[in-house]
Amino acid sequence: MKVAFIGDRLGLATGGNWYIARVAEELSALGAEVTLITLVPPKDIPWASNLRLIAKPVDFSFGQRPQGNQLKAFMKSRWAAVSELKQLVQEPYDILYSVGGPSNIVNHLCRKGPFAPRVSVAALFHLFRQVPYHQFLIHPDTYRKPFQTLYHSIGDHLAKRFYVITVSEFWQQKLIARGFPQNKVKVIPVGADRADWPQLSPEEAKEELGLSGRLVIYTSPLRLNKGIMNVLKAVNLIKNKFPSLLVLATGVTDHQTQHQVQQYVQAHELENHFRYDGLVSRDRLPFYYAASDIVVLASLEEEGWGITLLEGMMAGRPVICSPLGAMPELVKDKGIILKENTPHHLAQALEQLMEDQELRDRLGKAGPPYAAQLTFQAAARAHLKLFEELLDRS
Repeated sequence: MKVAFIGDRLGLATGGNWYIARVAEELSALGAEVTLITLVPPKDIPWASNLRLIAKPVDFSFGQRPQGNQLKAFMKSRWAAVSELKQLVQEPYDILYSVGGPSNIVNHLCRKGPFAPRVSVAALFHLFRQVPYHQFLIHPDTYRKPFQTLYHSIGDHLAKRFYVITVSEFWQQKLIARGFPQNKVKVIPVGADRADWPQLSPEEAKEELGLSGRLVIYTSPLRLNKGIMNVLKAVNLIKNKFPSLLVLATGVTDHQTQHQVQQYVQAHELENHFRYDGLVSRDRLPFYYAASDIVVLASLEEEGWGITLLEGMMAGRPVICSPLGAMPELVKDKGIILKENTPHHLAQALEQLMEDQELRDRLGKAGPPYAAQLTFQAAARAHLKLFEELLDRS
């Protein structure tokens, strides 16, 4: 079986891309012939060396504005996300599996022609337009990044013609409500890895990271839409009661987030209560979970799943999440789900956990056996079974 994963930026460190990289690796181990097609080759995500890579790095960046007389070059660079990506498809595949708006457009364009796949599949972990059209059209963010809006809106619409894989029942129902055929939306949950994680005590992990004596709240990534400001505001409410408290953040970020975080930290004298360690390699990540006392994802978005929460539970740490998207579906009774996504409610949950050792221990022990059921090996087997069924019907 020839399977090609196609995405404009598969090499960047996002939860969705990590999921694709690991599923691709496990599919290869199950005997599939796997190809990765992208304009951004591996940067922050390790890809297995046995995976076939087809890449043509293109200089494009969404969200920037053209300067002076550079409009023509600007337009060309945006179109490259589709035109250059399509040129990389030079053979027919059994399964062409698109990840993201531009690649959904390419997947659609490839359905006719000499390199048409037998089956087109799309991964949808969220929808770019998450509000009704009348709200979407008047929201400033719709127009700040016009090409990103265009690509993803069109790509999401075209994906209705494919078989769609999503990661939670929440998003399955969301997609069906938005017009995706019910019999063409399959849920395959995201997995997590721990087989190669070293066994670390909290004390040695904290010593390794220079956090001895600190009460650590871990969150990732450092993005405004992932709720970092709510975390900082919650810590500001309880810092005097818990002076050793520290927010430890890792993962991708952006200039706007860094600016707002820096301003808030300085204005509220939180320099001793916040640390950002940037992108962390997979071999170092176990130290961060082992060193954490509580793992938090206070996302402002309807998350498709929540890999930070899953890895936190896998590491035996109590977790807290906002009540949005699929996070409650993932956490269930194995952590604390906020009643409202506010700094006040988060501060109460943090205070409850820090003052109740029995609750921390109970939630921490409940996580690993539950998370152990959600593996990338299981996700890959579910993919392979689905692909075989789809090919039998084609």
